[in-house]
Amino acid sequence: MRQPYVNLQDYLCKLDPTCLATIKEHIQLDLQYSEQVAFLLANVYVAGPSDCAADEIVPNNLREGSLEYIEFYNSMISYLISTKRDNVLSKEYRKGHINALNPANLFSPHVSFRSNYMKLPGWQYLYNVMKRELFLHLLIDCCGYIHGPSSMVQLFGPSFPFSRKSSDKVSRGRMMYKLQREPEQMCRIFTKSSHDLLNEIAPVASQRRRTSKRLRKLHNVLKSMLINDRKMDYSLIRSKIERLSSGTDTNPSVVAMIVIEILISIFPRSFWGSTANRVLLESKIEMFITSPRSESMSGNYIQEGMCLHSFTWVGRSSGITSRQDFDSRKNLVRKVLLWLLSNVICQVVSQFWYVTQRPPNSTADCDYLAFYPHSALNYLLDPWLHQYKLKYLMVSTHGGAVQKNKRLNSGRLRVLPKNGDFRFICVPLRGPEGNELRTEDRYYLYAKNIIGPIRDLLYHKLRKSLGYRLKNHPVCMSNEDVLREIITYKSRNDKTTGGYYMMKFDMKKCYDNLDQGKIMECVRGLFQSDDDTAEYFVRQSVCSSSSKKGSSQRRVPRVIESDSVESLDARPISPSRIHSDGDTTPEDISYEEHYGSTTRITKKQVLEFVQEHVRNATVVIKDKVPKSYTRTQGVFQGFPLSAVLCHIVYTAMMHDIFGFILDDSTSVLLRVVDDFLLVTSKRIICSRTLKSASSSEARSYGAFLNSSKLTVSGRYHDEVMHFLGFKFSPQSLEIILDSPKDGEWGIFDSKPLKRNLHTLKNHYLFRLRSCVSYRALYSASTMIEYLINMVEVLLKTMKRDHLVLISMGEGEDQLIDQISRLLLGLLHESERVLIQQYDAKQVAIFSVRFRKTVFRQLERHHFFNPVCIAFKVLSKSPQGANLTM
Repeated sequence: MRQPYVNLQDYLCKLDPTCLATIKEHIQLDLQYSEQVAFLLANVYVAGPSDCAADEIVPNNLREGSLEYIEFYNSMISYLISTKRDNVLSKEYRKGHINALNPANLFSPHVSFRSNYMKLPGWQYLYNVMKRELFLHLLIDCCGYIHGPSSMVQLFGPSFPFSRKSSDKVSRGRMMYKLQREPEQMCRIFTKSSHDLLNEIAPVASQRRRTSKRLRKLHNVLKSMLINDRKMDYSLIRSKIERLSSGTDTNPSVVAMIVIEILISIFPRSFWGSTANRVLLESKIEMFITSPRSESMSGNYIQEGMCLHSFTWVGRSSGITSRQDFDSRKNLVRKVLLWLLSNVICQVVSQFWYVTQRPPNSTADCDYLAFYPHSALNYLLDPWLHQYKLKYLMVSTHGGAVQKNKRLNSGRLRVLPKNGDFRFICVPLRGPEGNELRTEDRYYLYAKNIIGPIRDLLYHKLRKSLGYRLKNHPVCMSNEDVLREIITYKSRNDKTTGGYYMMKFDMKKCYDNLDQGKIMECVRGLFQSDDDTAEYFVRQSVCSSSSKKGSSQRRVPRVIESDSVESLDARPISPSRIHSDGDTTPEDISYEEHYGSTTRITKKQVLEFVQEHVRNATVVIKDKVPKSYTRTQGVFQGFPLSAVLCHIVYTAMMHDIFGFILDDSTSVLLRVVDDFLLVTSKRIICSRTLKSASSSEARSYGAFLNSSKLTVSGRYHDEVMHFLGFKFSPQSLEIILDSPKDGEWGIFDSKPLKRNLHTLKNHYLFRLRSCVSYRALYSASTMIEYLINMVEVLLKTMKRDHLVLISMGEGEDQLIDQISRLLLGLLHESERVLIQQYDAKQVAIFSVRFRKTVFRQLERHHFFNPVCIAFKVLSKSPQGANLTM
């Protein structure tokens, strides 16, 4: 266990008083760098083991010989890297030099800013005065920190590891967006061998020449499955799908039914174990296919209720011999079931249907998936794709010049159906078709060390250029930004009478129609004040996305422009920060950020890379003969730089053609990608904006007004403006809150009681917390009315499906207790949230109405009357008062 950290002076005093006395004597003589040495002694804090361990682990060439400090330091870094020692000094070297845009030697100064700081003359002086063993012990075994601008930065020593929670939730990703241009030629589902399939379930199987005894029965099941797969006549399945499909898509419940039929046909009976297991698994497969995309399914839930003894293909013998054998069998069944859903079912579905999200203008919830039979989709897609290729694409004759592997600048076609039309998406290929999993790491390095830094630099230069202007249109990157800007506008232009004019419009196929010449012109404009030899250093770090240790991480970029990178101080640059409080031990330190890499980019490289991305990016379209196409106009939507390039061009266009709006304080123009919203108190501004949006100047940027989606509101009191999922009242700029409709929420017999109640609770709490985030756009009475309407929908849902609730509950008393506690928890959570936003009187009004709504809805119902009584009792008891969500 490490000791509490102390400053370097006190640490040396305990370790070697003679060495410290020598250092102080030299400082008093006012020799060169004495101020720097004194600063390090007072401001570097050390925490480490009390005994020196460097003698046992460090090779002789570091402990002996006459090495200059820089030579010694570089040798130590090489040792740390070669032995994979956990030390912050070597972390940046391992990450920073891989796949850099301009590869340099390992010890190039741009790789590690922390090491730049450690090579200052002050450290060199300490190296010369201290014993070599003590200095090695300090840098390798101890943790050293120094005060940064607002916290502390770790300079050397073992790093704090971020822990990531492993997830066993199944994903629908493998079934989505898989085009089959010639589905009638499909004669079987599985193309892999039984050994390869076994390796997908238990990867350790591939490392052995012979299948292990505990996996042999499962291997035989897979062999039988492949034999049955070859015997199947899938043309009959396709004919059945065409008969059962309504219009162009198939109902998800029908998809689930057909998939289950296929699985029963190809898997032998022994695979299911028993009839009870098969029926239970069928219900979970149906739920997996028909559930909203946002809902996930964990491995525990999939395995829940399964009878382990009935799976005869598990284990060496027929019976369980020990606790270890039981755990081994349970773990194998879990892996097989996860493989069944995430691999097999996704593969079966993608063979017969093109799966995508519901179009935004469809009547169904957009969170649910849409299943289009390949033949029906291709019938609509072929003529559209032919016209698209004529207008925007040409056959590629060359690949990328910047990337060594041109496939890293290539993608595959993905289409999103919408209103008889399609949206063309190009998803980057992560390697040759069929081998993408093997090249995942390679693409990750390419995206992390090349694409990411260039994207960060472009955003940085755009923000910097906007800072030079006296007036700018608001920058909106999300719906929350739009709400924030409307709140700001309303606070400056609050109108008691007359209301506002609101105009919504967008541009046709903004990514497809962008002018490629304008893209390059706008990008060059961001760098016009820089020399051609200018260098930029993009620092990528990682920090926790929440305050809890072990939570998920998010990427934090920082761009540094400097003429001399060696002179940069590590303290304000290093992203690794800790909170420091007196005698806190390292175990108590709360780390906010972790270490990243640094990429050095030149102006020339950025311009060349963007040019390559715009002019030479390719998409692979599978026709009878697959071909690669480049663009003659626009950029590929879905490529990593397309969003920032579109943002740069549209920002320049707004400044050039909508600049007159900036001169009117009563008007504001908001934009999210290609969706525009104008809010103004003057009708003439609407006319002028519309004229500018449809002008030839706008078209020169590649912005073509979509007149079919143009909406102007403000004349009538009952008008509503819809924008990005929100409904605004032009009279007051308030948000109109739409309560969920009766029947929108449901209780499913395929889910356990606890999960159903948890889902209902989340429906309510999600809307509650979303409303609070933009409460400035409506009154307290509107908020209360909205919450009460949600409570009514929740209660009506439980009353409608009460028989389902009864069937899944372990007992009536338990069910009554859980529902009453759910209602009381919702009441207390609502009160807690509302009291932070409104006065006590408004919260009291809500509490009374909440209780009255529960009593009115439940007290006359034959089953829920006891729930109503239990709710009254709990709400009056001290335990109920302390109940929280």
